[in-house]
Amino acid sequence: MVSIEHVTPQSEDKEQRNKYDNCVLACRFCNSSRGTKPKAAAGEMLLNPTEVAWQEHFEVLGDCLTPVVDDPDAAYTHRSYNLDAPIKVNLRRFRRTLYDDHFGFLPRGPGIIRKLLATAAAHPEEAQELLVDVKAVRIAIQRAETDLKSYAAVTADCPKSCVCGSEANHSLPEWMLEQTVEF
Repeated sequence: MVSIEHVTPQSEDKEQRNKYDNCVLACRFCNSSRGTKPKAAAGEMLLNPTEVAWQEHFEVLGDCLTPVVDDPDAAYTHRSYNLDAPIKVNLRRFRRTLYDDHFGFLPRGPGIIRKLLATAAAHPEEAQELLVDVKAVRIAIQRAETDLKSYAAVTADCPKSCVCGSEANHSLPEWMLEQTVEF
């Protein structure tokens, strides 16, 4: 689902095609949206995610991203990437729902296993069936942890040091911190 987005499009400057600082990761939907980007009005430019922390330019309202008022660059970036296209809003909703479900389940998972094991010990005639349930809960815990890692705001393979030179870009917005877990 991830593709390489060229900050300066290949159609505008072929020399930039393989330059590291011109290549960023983007979902395929954003990359294809930008392929037909609208013309910038005077004073508008595309926000480069390698240079600018987008959290300063957008507000999260439900599952939509809204440009900060009087921020022409955010408005242009929003239009260019069609950030609130239904598929993108649905993906954000899916991620949020997945996180809500998993964060609600993960803390309870070990307790559920303990109860099932205690019940199996107390009722040997049901032990086989209860052990199958224990295995199912363990698998559910593993899948939840895998999902949380897959949809993490900062992925495990992300570099641990940053070359941006600005401490302002080194924090996540509060709503995203609430969906962050360390493994």
